[in-house]
Amino acid sequence: MSAFGQLWKRAPLWRLSLLVGIAGLGLAAFFPTPFLKAQCPWLPGSAESLEKTGPADSAAAVPQARFTYPDLRESLQGSVPLGAFILPLPEGTWHPLLAAQTPPPASFSYLAFVRLTGPVGTGGKVTGLLVVQVSPTPLPPAIADTMMAACHDDRNYMTQLRELPHETQCTFLSPTLLGQQTVSFNPLITETIARLHTLDMPLPPLMVMSGWRLFRPQTAEDGARASSASLPPAQVTSVDLLLAPTKPGTTRLLAPLQGWDRQEIGHVAAARSYVTAQKNWTGQWVARLNQGFHIPALEPSPTPRDPAFHGP
Repeated sequence: MSAFGQLWKRAPLWRLSLLVGIAGLGLAAFFPTPFLKAQCPWLPGSAESLEKTGPADSAAAVPQARFTYPDLRESLQGSVPLGAFILPLPEGTWHPLLAAQTPPPASFSYLAFVRLTGPVGTGGKVTGLLVVQVSPTPLPPAIADTMMAACHDDRNYMTQLRELPHETQCTFLSPTLLGQQTVSFNPLITETIARLHTLDMPLPPLMVMSGWRLFRPQTAEDGARASSASLPPAQVTSVDLLLAPTKPGTTRLLAPLQGWDRQEIGHVAAARSYVTAQKNWTGQWVARLNQGFHIPALEPSPTPRDPAFHGP
């Protein structure tokens, strides 16, 4: 009997490991990750659909998110139509970075835009990321409630809630660390950051997020099942704008990284001054968002220059 035959007969653990390894290679070939498929396009499997699961801060366990990548060279200014809405863009030139769609029950439309210090392909630094999520149909209560979780995060610099007759609005300002392995459990933001790294677009270690949530619960008149649960289904729109608190033309923060913590910012003048400026600006930004989402026939008025924009 050959040495292989003797090993096969006398080493059951090795035999099991070999079989599992072969099965794993087969699964990897027929169900490759996007990175593996890009490196080995001859593999038989498809990587068109990315499955994102796990606890989420904006979209709980979003299954089968299908991402597409627009032409980054397209330039956008002023505003962008989003179906029945109009999304006002902060000052500067924005580029479409990513779009995505998910199926029911967590049905979302995703869009992400990036702003750079220079034209695409010239090594410009990222000064802003704009991420938009719209649910065209009411979401299950658990998912809708999870999308509002950022409004109750005690790490926020500030949070404002507005209870209106048919909707709730939430505005918050929070630090977002980009240097850690998991930036966000939101698959859109995670994929957005991953694409920026793939495109070699330099990011600062931290950005300050101006977040806005529009929560519209389904009433009894909207559907017979609206009152069958303690929390009704709801449509949720989220707009997350991440701005870079950096020195012009660089990825260097205006203050040391630890100085941006909510507990420390009161002792760091540069960080405190920047956050105060973005907080004041966010109020004007939200006013433009309300125009675009509540009066779609009216073009939102121009948004004042945000504190992270260093253009002419």
